[in-house]
Amino acid sequence: MFGRARSFYSESDGVTRVIAFAAFVILLIIALPGLAPRVPGFTNGSTCTSLISPSGNGSNQSLLAAAADPNSLRLELVPEKDTFGLNESIMLNVRFVNDSAAPMTLAIVPEEAVFRYTGREQGLSFYIADAAGNTRGEPANIKQAAPIRQQFPSNILHVLSPRQRCVVPVSITPYRWQAAGLTTGQYQIIAVYINTSRGALSAVGLRTPTPVFRDQGVWVTAAEGVRSNTVMINMGAAR
Repeated sequence: MFGRARSFYSESDGVTRVIAFAAFVILLIIALPGLAPRVPGFTNGSTCTSLISPSGNGSNQSLLAAAADPNSLRLELVPEKDTFGLNESIMLNVRFVNDSAAPMTLAIVPEEAVFRYTGREQGLSFYIADAAGNTRGEPANIKQAAPIRQQFPSNILHVLSPRQRCVVPVSITPYRWQAAGLTTGQYQIIAVYINTSRGALSAVGLRTPTPVFRDQGVWVTAAEGVRSNTVMINMGAAR
């Protein structure tokens, strides 16, 4: 089959070759979003903080994003392994998946992730429960809550393109997970992302064009946030 295609391409005139190549590129662009998650090395996608940072102003935004379904953002939680030693950091990968046809501007600061869930904290948090269903979590004096921002600096905003995914690696040190009440045993963990502000624009100065949009266009979740799948990890000996 490939030999026939190669012969056809070699014997065709220049215009036919250009059309055939353009058709191949178009098919590749259409198929890539569905194929990429199945190809090793593309599963996680780029690191979210390496994605482009938008200007965060009221003029350069996507009209599609303003009308997109708020349920288009998904989270996938993948631990580095299922058993961690009692002197190891818990390594978690949180995948952000954009299922929409619109770009998403996400506010992401991995260092502000908290190893607890209250339902009130912005950014990344983690619901933790032991085998008996008792919830666990580090206290605020161990890890402070992320600030509630009314306006976002551009360096913490990152654009997740349509049908794209990215990953936020999170490391929880032994000091933090011990403070959260984890000991030897099995725990279930769910990642939660919450953002309730689209971001306020700076005041418009004199002789400055009126912004097209009324805010920074940061992706807003429901009040309870976006939840990932549930994963089970073992602390200490494997079970």
